[in-house]
Amino acid sequence: EESDKLKSAFLANMSHEIRTPMNAIIGFSGMLNNSDILEEEREEFIQLIANSGNTLLQLIDDIIDIAKIEVGQLSIDQKNCDINELLQSIYNNFLQKKSLHYHKDIELKLQIEVESLPFLMLTDPFRLQQIIVNLLDNAFKFTDTGSIEFGYSLQTRTSKPFIKFYVKDTGIGLTLEEQKLIFNRFTKIENKDTKLYRGAGLGLAICKNLINLLEGEIGVESELNHGSTFYFSIPLKNTTNQLEINKNPQMKRLDYNWDGKTLLVAEDEDSNYRFIEVILKRTKVKILRANNGREAIDKFITNSIDLILFSI
Repeated sequence: EESDKLKSAFLANMSHEIRTPMNAIIGFSGMLNNSDILEEEREEFIQLIANSGNTLLQLIDDIIDIAKIEVGQLSIDQKNCDINELLQSIYNNFLQKKSLHYHKDIELKLQIEVESLPFLMLTDPFRLQQIIVNLLDNAFKFTDTGSIEFGYSLQTRTSKPFIKFYVKDTGIGLTLEEQKLIFNRFTKIENKDTKLYRGAGLGLAICKNLINLLEGEIGVESELNHGSTFYFSIPLKNTTNQLEINKNPQMKRLDYNWDGKTLLVAEDEDSNYRFIEVILKRTKVKILRANNGREAIDKFITNSIDLILFSI
């Protein structure tokens, strides 16, 4: 019965969490057609649409992850990861988000123990980044003034060395009861009288499951109205020679010339196809469209196709 209540509350909450960004996306998209709005207002509306779209995408990603966790299909892909580079990239991204999205005067600090670059270890960089970003998002959500600090320390004087990551904030903090419940699915802080905090109650549950898959543990130290420190530890695994890290990623290009190439796009949704068509227009690629799998096979047989993009 308790599980049923939680899921009912979750579905009701999902309706609200999906509608909130959708209202902004639909509302401001309609206002862009208004010829009376100023150029700075138009830019503001576009930014609000983008922010709401990212919020909605994050919510959908969380729902997909929790569904994969439920059926045991969430996998870990371990490879060489430069920890310092990863954290520095997260730090830079949050400095931008702080000014564009959070609009809060909060000091953001990064503390790393290994000063030499690069500091490589074997882990899943995508999932590790997902965990840290999730914890930082929470820290910014529940902190209005002060500072947020994140980083790591090494614990090597044990039989099984590990690396301990942390995110520390000066926010609203948690009661002892909330600390016991906070990592459960569909659980969120709702008992604050002064402010309603948005969220689906999935982020920390996903973090806990990801850390378990990485053979680690997560915990929290907090005091109500005196901030929180979330920390997690994962094994410190040495890198392998078979796996290589790309230290020279190719820069994004905008000048591709695919004149003479043919692309087949299997996509039944008009708006999705139109988006691909507009993006690739400058490349001069010839685009063929198929509305379903049978059409895609027929066009592949009767044309010389260089690349296929298909909807799942």
